[in-house]
Amino acid sequence: MHLQSMTRRQVVFTLIGLSLGVLLSALDSTIVGTAMPTIIRDLKGIEHYSWPFTSYILLSTAAIPISGKLADIYGRKKIYLIGILIFIISSILCGLSQTMTHLIVFRGMQGIGGGILISNAFAIIGEMFSLRERGKYIGYVVSMFGIASIIGPFFGGIISEHLSWRWVFYINIPIGFLAFFIIATEFHSHFHLGKIRSLDYLGNFTFLLILIPFMIGLSIGGRDYQWHSPLVMALFIVPLILFPLFLWIERRAQDPLIPLFLFKNSIFNFSVLCGFFSHAVFFAVIIFLPLYMQNVLGAGPTVSGMCVMPMTLSFVITVIITGKAVSRTGRYRKMQITGFLLALVGTALLFLLDQYSIILHIVIAAVIVGIGLGINTPILNISGQACFSRSHLGVVTSTLQLSRNIGGAAGSALFGSVMAKGLLSGIREINFGSLPPSIVKSLSDPHTLLNRGALASISSAIPRELLPAFDAVMIEMKGVFANSIHYVFAITVFIAFAALAASFFIRELHLGGHDHEETGGKGSAAL
Repeated sequence: MHLQSMTRRQVVFTLIGLSLGVLLSALDSTIVGTAMPTIIRDLKGIEHYSWPFTSYILLSTAAIPISGKLADIYGRKKIYLIGILIFIISSILCGLSQTMTHLIVFRGMQGIGGGILISNAFAIIGEMFSLRERGKYIGYVVSMFGIASIIGPFFGGIISEHLSWRWVFYINIPIGFLAFFIIATEFHSHFHLGKIRSLDYLGNFTFLLILIPFMIGLSIGGRDYQWHSPLVMALFIVPLILFPLFLWIERRAQDPLIPLFLFKNSIFNFSVLCGFFSHAVFFAVIIFLPLYMQNVLGAGPTVSGMCVMPMTLSFVITVIITGKAVSRTGRYRKMQITGFLLALVGTALLFLLDQYSIILHIVIAAVIVGIGLGINTPILNISGQACFSRSHLGVVTSTLQLSRNIGGAAGSALFGSVMAKGLLSGIREINFGSLPPSIVKSLSDPHTLLNRGALASISSAIPRELLPAFDAVMIEMKGVFANSIHYVFAITVFIAFAALAASFFIRELHLGGHDHEETGGKGSAAL
């Protein structure tokens, strides 16, 4: 009974250390996003603009199941501390980067550390607390994501403007060392795993050969290369060929990376599926709502960010409230279904947006989505963890987190491709009238339309007599943008509906009392 062997002070400080670790990973991404234009100007790598983000999410996703398994074998405290050290060292190297290549490589290292921190934070909470209590404390830790999305862009702008973009990475050092010191001194793991002492090397290697090409394909497909290009097709075909081999290896491994018996459990399967869907919805709103605000309604970056902030705040508050409610009542199924129903309502309201919508409509829709997803974020961890014994806690938690990461990446790629196709088809139908061919060519490029500075330059260069024709074209462009994002939210509604349907298949398990009972087990796999 691990919790009973820890003092109240140790529990509180351990939770602070875990929260700092998660904040470290979540805050870094939001700060870097704001500082990236400054970094690009300094390192001169505009053609590689997206790769620091891609390398981070790629290696973060790859690290999640591997670090979860290592934590099951060697202890969660050791692996978590290693994750913090990797993040600190890679942050220093990112700050010292002299080229975009350096930054891309070191951001990948950061991704490894971030993946370790995110997956093992929830596993440590699972080790510390009973199923009944986990929701409350998972809520506190998950809220760090929302806090990071609120304060990250603000601090990123201040640091880039008044200090140097390198401090965007150096700021991780004191936070990281504080988290390391707290976990090292206050968290004492007393949960021993006994027999599990081997690592599935062949399974790990095959898993990476599947995941890395697949994630790269999702990252560059429809953006840097056409989906039907030979490179992108190859990146998807290789994982498809290797996947049966991975299953064969895992069935025969003494201690597999991802035990296949997990997927004999219907509750776990639908928890994984719902996590995949919910993260895809979350990314759709976070990415495309600001784009709609800026390119359809003409709002500036600050206003568009403020319109997304209510969603983030509602998400954070709801996560905490839901976690406490689950801990108090021990029930979660009705809340879970309600959460996905609210997410569906919110995405349906976003689907109704057009070029004449008001900001209040946007804020209400975003808040409803935030509440819906906030309800389900802690519950999906609990429903998945409740199916198995604590000896598999690391791999169960990491698999749940892996599904979310892949859902976010796959959703972002799909939505980006849908919007790009909507833009291209809409632009072909625009009547450019008497505008010069050079202007028509520039306006026919979706990248130009996304660049407010480029549009301002084009407008200032147009002769006065052609300005009415240009203004008429720009009104049509807003309609094209609205329609293309409309298609994105149409798919989001379908995904939210699929998540709601899947949530009906997640049966409610008894979470027990507040003692630190051992629940589940390998024998409970075939529920």
